[in-house]
Formats: sequence, structure tokens, C-alpha cells
Amino acid sequence: LAVTISPILKALDKYCIYVGTQFNLFLDAGYRLGHSMITPFRVRRDMTPEEMEWNRRMSRQRVAVEWSIGRVKNLFKMLTYKKNLKSLMSPVATYFFLAMHLTNINSILYGNEVAQYFNVEVETLETYLTEFRMPS
Repeated sequence: LAVTISPILKALDKYCIYVGTQFNLFLDAGYRLGHSMITPFRVRRDMTPEEMEWNRRMSRQRVAVEWSIGRVKNLFKMLTYKKNLKSLMSPVATYFFLAMHLTNINSILYGNEVAQYFNVEVETLETYLTEFRMPS
């Protein structure tokens, strides 16, 4: 059998490493495991306490990500209307990236529940925007 590697898997291999650190995507159980992709342990009778604890902890992380996505959609309602999001007819990815960027700015200025939940300090607006300045 010839095994082909999809463009998505190639992109994951390339972009899930930053400064020598390997990052993984945590997907729901409907996905298959792959390089840079992990899923919860399947629920079964003989699950170890460690597997149950892993599922519990990762579930909490996933809820926080869903809160963040919900915040973006709440601030930018147009992202919830499928009629507005037709690929090849509108710049869908640009809409989402811009909405995430503006949501990050909103979170810095007004706080957000994810930062409070994890008790993390939010960076300053100046620090965040420095990454987006064009070099002179």
C-alpha cells in the first residue's frame, strides 16, 4: 500500500514546532491520532486512573478554547451566518483572523474569562501590537 501524506499533515509537521518545542492539536475522539494530533482516551471499563485524569484535564482545556471561539463569534456576529461565509466568494480566512486579532485587543482592554479561569496575566496592548508593526 502506498501511503500519502495530506497537505494538512505536512503543514502540521511544519508549523507545530516553535523554537524547538513540539506542539500538538487536541482533537475530539472522532479524529484519528496522527503526528501533532492527540485525542482523549476512548472510554472503556478498564481505563486507568491516569487515563481518566488525562481526559478530565484535557476536557477543561477544551472548554476554555470553546469559550474563546464563542467570544469571537459573540463580538463578530457575521461569523455565525453561513451565508456570509462562502469560500471563493468572500475572504473567509481574513474575516476570522481579523476577528481573532480584534478580539485579542478587546480582551487586553476589557479582560476575558479564559485568562481569569487560568489565572494568567494578560500582556499589555503595546506588547501585543509590537508583533504586528512593520519593520522600518
